[in-house]
Amino acid sequence: MRGDAEFWFQIIDGKFEPFEQFESLFLQKYWGEYNQQRVRHFNGRYYESDGVSREKYTLRKYCNIRYLEPCFTEPEMVMYLSRHFEDDIHKVIITKRINTMDSLIEYLRTIDDDRRWRKSTAKCNENRRTNNDDNKYNFRQNFQQNYRQDNRNQNNRDNREQNYRRDDRNRNIEGRN
Repeated sequence: MRGDAEFWFQIIDGKFEPFEQFESLFLQKYWGEYNQQRVRHFNGRYYESDGVSREKYTLRKYCNIRYLEPCFTEPEMVMYLSRHFEDDIHKVIITKRINTMDSLIEYLRTIDDDRRWRKSTAKCNENRRTNNDDNKYNFRQNFQQNYRQDNRNQNNRDNREQNYRRDDRNRNIEGRN
């Protein structure tokens, strides 16, 4: 036992000799009508952002509802659990007449696999798009740098040419004097 059940057990330890009496008290405390009603009426909702697959979510919920009294039939469990998912998934479960837990789990697994594949494909495409954007940016940067460098080189050539002419003029003037 863990948590509250462990503390509760330490409080009542030894008070109830026959195991059946302890079991009855335990079930009444932790799986009585009130707790079962909470499970039965808490529909819940699956959120992909929680990071749990639909399959795992459904199996966890199944473990909670399979011991309810009166018991759900298997088709009732499937319908109960199908309401936890998006409307399009719920509609497919109804139209395909999925009415066993095995079929439900298999269907949800295919959805999870498909979504996982789409995410990985989208991530690859995003990486390609980012790389292309980076390449375009790098090309633009390199072009601008080369253009500036070419302008600097041209300015340097022009300056050298002007300096040469000026020096030549100065020599001519000095030669006349």
